[in-house]
Amino acid sequence: MANEDHDDEQPDAPSAAHTNAMGDRVQTMAGLNRLLATELAAADACYRASVLLEPLPVAAALRGVTDGHLHRASVLRATILAQHGHYGVQPAPASVLAEQFSSDVRSVLALLLSVQERAVADYRLTLSQLDDLTRTRIEAELLPAQERALATLASLQPPKADGSV
Repeated sequence: MANEDHDDEQPDAPSAAHTNAMGDRVQTMAGLNRLLATELAAADACYRASVLLEPLPVAAALRGVTDGHLHRASVLRATILAQHGHYGVQPAPASVLAEQFSSDVRSVLALLLSVQERAVADYRLTLSQLDDLTRTRIEAELLPAQERALATLASLQPPKADGSV
């Protein structure tokens, strides 16, 4: 009858460490998916701008920035899958960005610069949501590449009428 004494006991609840690890994993996956959505939206914007500005030399630089966004998106997808996660990304609808484009080079490049500034801000904001290993990789590899893309887009901005950038 020794078993009767244990019939009322509940199965062991998950440990606090297990619960924290699951919470960290969920947060990391959410952060990685956010960055993936950011990269895909930025790649789409840069691609559309490169097509729009094709006759101009700036289009080649925009294709390079687009390629960088697509590479980072690929790295993020691989990271998500390596951690047995799933990507559930819904980037900004292309039509939203397309409506903001005009044929004015200055406006297009200014829009791309603001998209890139938001992308860098998203990376920095998301770092606190990532596990240590993922955060280290993002800080060492993807964030610096994102900052280089920002510098490239900043360098493409035409001077204003008063000569300032």
